[in-house]
Amino acid sequence: MKNKILIIIIFLFSISYGEDLDTIRAKVNNIDKTIEKNKTSIVEAKKKEKEILKKLDRIENELSKITSDYSEMLKKYNTLNKNVEYAEKNLKIIDEELLDITLQYQNVIKKIETKFYLQKELLNNIENEFKKDEYISLLNNFKEKISKINYFKTKVEEVQEKILLEKNEIGSLTKKLYIKQKEMKNKQKEHATLVKQLKRQEYYLSNRIQVLRKEKLEAEKQIEKIIQERAKQAGIATVQIILKQLGEMLVPVKGKIIKYFGEEKINDITMQGIEIKSYLGADVKAINKGKVIFAQKFSGLGNLVMIDHGYNFVSVYGNLIKLNVKEGEIVSKGENIGLLGFSSDREPVLYFETRVSAVSTDPIIFLKK
Repeated sequence: MKNKILIIIIFLFSISYGEDLDTIRAKVNNIDKTIEKNKTSIVEAKKKEKEILKKLDRIENELSKITSDYSEMLKKYNTLNKNVEYAEKNLKIIDEELLDITLQYQNVIKKIETKFYLQKELLNNIENEFKKDEYISLLNNFKEKISKINYFKTKVEEVQEKILLEKNEIGSLTKKLYIKQKEMKNKQKEHATLVKQLKRQEYYLSNRIQVLRKEKLEAEKQIEKIIQERAKQAGIATVQIILKQLGEMLVPVKGKIIKYFGEEKINDITMQGIEIKSYLGADVKAINKGKVIFAQKFSGLGNLVMIDHGYNFVSVYGNLIKLNVKEGEIVSKGENIGLLGFSSDREPVLYFETRVSAVSTDPIIFLKK
């Protein structure tokens, strides 16, 4: 809370004091915007990284399946290739056997022609005339063998043709799978490169945020120093002067005080103001007349309103769900400046603070008993 109040002081006094503070305030605002932008970029980068990692998982799974299919196809292709070679060897053996039988057959024909002094064209007549001759039986035997060999050769050729067709189909599929595998590997590399780039971007942005936070802290220290110097020059207002000039102030919201000024809140952090528990949507009122110098969203405190009451006295109202006033507006004592929302603990609690010359002061001192 201390850091938040320090930022509130920056906003408060940079409005009130000089061009140098305006310049530093602008720098702080720009730093805040850059930090938020970098945070958004980190979130987007992480989201994109998550999406790419999912795609990468899908690619790896698909690549694994393709690699497995490719391996199986390659085995099948090699088996078919061996079958083709085996069929070719069988056909070669068949051709050799067919040639041998044909030669034997032709030799028998020659013997018959020699024995009977006839020409080859008369062979059929010879066969008819000499059916009982031993050569006729031998010729028929050769014819039967030649017929069987030719039949077997035809079947082997048919099988060979089927194997070749299947081999070509498998070869085509294997080639496609190889190309697909190559494409998926390239995608895998591309996505892995993108993930590395995003991680580098996240690392750079995170480091940049740390640098910006240091710059912001230095700027805040510079502003606080200027404010303190200006406050000294203007003369420090006292509680007595404020009460004398402004009188007792109104309680900003109906409810119960649950945290008091100076009380430890959490992690050794002490309260710089008070917390008043009420109900959601309760009217929050200006404790006294003054000028609204801040009315907008503020990190950790929802909508925040700051009112300058003069005499270096400022009141701060945090955790508003709705604003009813604008910066630069003059408000009267008891005027409704907004509606109460939830705190960071999801409770309808108003954070209320008073500062005298930029120093936190117990609000109870100023509130009407």
